[in-house]
Amino acid sequence: MFLPTRRSCVSCICAAGLKGYFDFLCSGVELLRRQCRHEEAVALLEAVLSNWRQKRPDGNDAQKRQIKEELEVLSISLSVEGRLSRTALASLRHLLQRRASISRHRGSWRSLLEVYGRLLFTGRLAQQASKALAVAREKDLFLENRSWTIRQLLQRPHSDALTLIVGHFCMLSSRWRFAVAEYTRTHCLRPREPLPCLCLAVAYLCLSTSNKTQNKHDMVLRGFAMLGRYSQLRRETQEDAADICQQKNASYALEVQTVRMAETLYNLARAYHHVNLLHLAVPLYLRCLDLLDKTGDTSSEAHGNSFPFPQKPWLPSQGENGHDNSCAGIAASKAKAGSITGSGAERSGEAAIQLDKAQIQKCAALNLMSIWRSQGGLAQARAVASRYLVWDAE
Repeated sequence: MFLPTRRSCVSCICAAGLKGYFDFLCSGVELLRRQCRHEEAVALLEAVLSNWRQKRPDGNDAQKRQIKEELEVLSISLSVEGRLSRTALASLRHLLQRRASISRHRGSWRSLLEVYGRLLFTGRLAQQASKALAVAREKDLFLENRSWTIRQLLQRPHSDALTLIVGHFCMLSSRWRFAVAEYTRTHCLRPREPLPCLCLAVAYLCLSTSNKTQNKHDMVLRGFAMLGRYSQLRRETQEDAADICQQKNASYALEVQTVRMAETLYNLARAYHHVNLLHLAVPLYLRCLDLLDKTGDTSSEAHGNSFPFPQKPWLPSQGENGHDNSCAGIAASKAKAGSITGSGAERSGEAAIQLDKAQIQKCAALNLMSIWRSQGGLAQARAVASRYLVWDAE
């Protein structure tokens, strides 16, 4: 495989036409992808795009513009799949900046911004971000993207997605008060969505552990109040998603409900764990694991209390691409990009739900094991580890 020069691009286009050249290029990229040579595939696409950017517009300018946008999206998808985070983020920033001022791209701009946020705060980058921002390995990458996001927010102060991302950056740098301010603005812009409430609750609980905070009990109270609001909104969005999924597959809808119930239960348990109320966190961790083990028994509990307290641990009445407020967030985002259609999207949504279920189960088991080990319950810790914490051979 060679990287095309300007002359080779022109000769290929003249011989096969734009459509034939595009199909030929996509076939070559697909071969590289199947061989896990993502870096070479992205380099090939970037070389083609660079050649096209240097050309003057001609009679086929509209068709070339459409093909160029498809190649840019394909390059971003390959960068994400190949874990080329720096390349993917740079391409996303370029695409977002170009589409921001075009009214017909408003919907796709928001979708791309959500992908940008997920790429920054999930996966390998999120593991690096779990450390303090000053000592993270990807410090320059985070600082570069933080500066770009702040500049974009100054131009669009009413963008809830940009405000949420800036709040995440404040959390990474342990600036809890700034994070509370940004998450509060996001909640005002999106009052009916559960994610800003959850983020605001976490920021309040982190602020309560700061040495500079005087009214710590007030911060804890505010944090759990926002958790209650998150639980209520999550139940409402889950019911809407369940109605949509019920039309396609009843068992899949029940599984979506179960995973989102477990998600809400886990978040509340983790909040109690964070403030060292272990006697309240343990029953909720156990209930979360039991709920994921018995997915078929969740339908009778769908109308329980929306804010479960450990004294009587009712299940909340609700639960990525964990995914947005739909039954298959990752599948929906891929379908918009044109990568999957029909039953493939449903299969991808089921895979995403299974991944969420496994992650919640392992996190709950790991936290429960750490609590029991710290309290001297080694037998209980070993039982949980042997049942739920199965590590991959890789």
